[in-house]
Amino acid sequence: MLDYKTGFEITFSFFYLIPIAIVTLYCNFKSGMFITAVSVFTWVFSNWMAGESYPNIGIWIWNAGIRLATFATVAYLIHELNLSIEHENLLSRTDFLTGIHNTREFYRLADVEIQRARRYKRSFSVAYLDLDNFKQVNDQFGHRAGDDVLRAVAQAVVSTVRKGDLFARVGGDEFVLLLPETNEENIRSVIGKVCRVVSGQTFDGRIQVSVSIGVVTFSIPPASVDEIIHAADITMYQVKAGTKNNVIFRSVDT
Repeated sequence: MLDYKTGFEITFSFFYLIPIAIVTLYCNFKSGMFITAVSVFTWVFSNWMAGESYPNIGIWIWNAGIRLATFATVAYLIHELNLSIEHENLLSRTDFLTGIHNTREFYRLADVEIQRARRYKRSFSVAYLDLDNFKQVNDQFGHRAGDDVLRAVAQAVVSTVRKGDLFARVGGDEFVLLLPETNEENIRSVIGKVCRVVSGQTFDGRIQVSVSIGVVTFSIPPASVDEIIHAADITMYQVKAGTKNNVIFRSVDT
């Protein structure tokens, strides 16, 4: 509209970049390219209506092509910047080795779940998992084999639990699993499945994985994430002090 009213002598090409940038940033690259094409067409049509003329159509095509290339380049750069930001955000929330939540993200999401459980008076359970004799795996087969074990265990658990459950790696071979809306009865079947998929992992016919798990069910949500992790961690160490490759369940009512 401004191009048409002010005439072709004054250009407002820069302002076409605003909708292109907004659409690319908040929608997607294809939408940004669509707005790019619309912007170029609008510019050409407005200038033509304002009386701009050239000796031959080749100049129109050249100018339109230059603007199309410029607008498309801006849209592409914004798209790449957006992808880079999303990737950095993902890395800040994800354990670099296993691809599951890291400790920081678990604390953030678990705090939300604690508040929700308190508001709706729902129970939940937390399981602390520690792989048995994992140091021997690294010492005997190398750290690469140890990394493969951690990745496989993480993916096995992820494939077993519900989508809404929170699973994170919080130490070298330690994991924590928060299961919303679970009680003393149904948590046993869930953890039984987790034990089976973890203990079923065998690598190169030589490495047999086992896991010690401490599970705590909270009828009344505690005040902090530290409290739920500490309670499950203490329970897990009771397993470690005994036979290992086992599970201890307990409940907390206060």
